[in-house]
Amino acid sequence: MRRLPLFLLMLLAVACTGPQQETRLVSARVEYATLLQMQDTCRGTLCRIINPWDTTRVLIQYFLLPEADTLFSEAEAESLEHHYGKFTLVRTPLSRNTVCASCHCYLLRELGALDCMAVVCDADYTQLPDVRKRLADGSLLDAGTAIAPNIEVLLSAQSDAIWISPFENAGLGQLSLLRIPVIFCADYMENTPLARAEWMKFYGRLVGRAAEADSLFAVVRGNYLRLAVAPSDTLSRPVLLVDLPTSATWYVPGGRSTMGHLYQDAGFRYPWAFDTHAGSLSLSPEVVLDDGWEADVWLFKYYNTGRDWTLSDLRALSSAFGSLRVVREGNLWGCNTATSPYFDETPFRPDLLLGSLRRIALPADTLAPDSLPVYFRPL
Repeated sequence: MRRLPLFLLMLLAVACTGPQQETRLVSARVEYATLLQMQDTCRGTLCRIINPWDTTRVLIQYFLLPEADTLFSEAEAESLEHHYGKFTLVRTPLSRNTVCASCHCYLLRELGALDCMAVVCDADYTQLPDVRKRLADGSLLDAGTAIAPNIEVLLSAQSDAIWISPFENAGLGQLSLLRIPVIFCADYMENTPLARAEWMKFYGRLVGRAAEADSLFAVVRGNYLRLAVAPSDTLSRPVLLVDLPTSATWYVPGGRSTMGHLYQDAGFRYPWAFDTHAGSLSLSPEVVLDDGWEADVWLFKYYNTGRDWTLSDLRALSSAFGSLRVVREGNLWGCNTATSPYFDETPFRPDLLLGSLRRIALPADTLAPDSLPVYFRPL
């Protein structure tokens, strides 16, 4: 992030005392995230979420006001809106949250704030034992799917806020009936692993774990930068084929996506590294197989509750797979998301995933420790 002159930082820090309008919230805390801005004021922390689909606009702003502090007077609220624009007031720390994504459940656990969850959505997909235990004993409620949560459950739980993943042009629907802050978790729209992980600083401040979040991110950042393979000698890297086709479409991460960056940082030669898309590419199986014909390693995720896949399961998907060199040589690595905490852990611990993948890309390398989680296992 570009450094601003000290005098400008001082002006921004005291903006609530004078009629100054500014276009960007400046905080030394945010270094990688592009869709999150935070700024301390004389009364609390203003957090701005940039619209992922139009980055010239603001999606929503939150003013985090400590519960112990007095509420804004009418004049004070008008002054703050004059300086920063409209915002949603959030009294912190939030002690009863509805959380719609398992990765945020994992993060809250890592921050020592698991007790602040009252309701979860898509509970069947989490692999976190702590969450499953609380669901079983009734101390944590299940509101069904994140796309259409059970409003009656949410109302009965009396949550302080609901955390949702925003989608383009999607309204709040029945969630507006709750009359509680809706926290837009746009971290999944960031384009680099550290940018997404840095959102933990925002979430930590919501639940009164700012110091823990800052400390954890410092660990993640240090580990990631230490393990990331330098971009030189790309031609000597193993060529990577990723994921599996779904019907007539094969989705692969774009070259500027979080996973596109991570594959390259792990030491792979990613066939779509020079693609400029930040999301997924929708390709035909023929195109993917053509680009990955000489792949040295194949990484893919699948969901199977009965057992882990074998080579026979993969071959059964398509007769074309048998002609691939990577299949003939057997360098196949699968992640069974029915049993692996991949989706729980890796969004906010990209350092763990990076080290795990580095050991596959560079098997003779000793920099990644043996104690790292194993997300992908050989078939």
